[in-house]
Amino acid sequence: MTVDTDRPEVPHVDPQTEAIDHAVLEQLRVDLEDEDGSAVASVVSIYVDSSRALIPDLAAALRSGDTTAAARVAHALATPTIMVGARPLGTLLQRVQNGAAGAVIQPAELAALAEMIMSEADRAIATLVLSLNDLGSGRPSTN
Repeated sequence: MTVDTDRPEVPHVDPQTEAIDHAVLEQLRVDLEDEDGSAVASVVSIYVDSSRALIPDLAAALRSGDTTAAARVAHALATPTIMVGARPLGTLLQRVQNGAAGAVIQPAELAALAEMIMSEADRAIATLVLSLNDLGSGRPSTN
């Protein structure tokens, strides 16, 4: 059996890695001059709602092998995901965005990638939802 070492691997997300980099949210607050945290809370809330709608579509596209649709959804999600500090999920989305359109992802990897994205999205969204109270209060997030 020959192993293709040039083939990119599906990224692995270390479960010990924080789902959200709270320093990114704090920097967003500074950048927006958002003293009370309400603007960042609004951004996070919109992100959570849109992610809950789009992540299942992305997973379905990957599972069905529709890499064009998967790349389109990943493109819509990647930048906002990184903007709210969900770096592990952002890495997975960028992999789909960059690899799916170029057929770099092997068909056998698509279902596993879909499951990883669903799992990481659940972690990120749960952490962001918990952070909303702190963001709206103007206190630094402690989650």
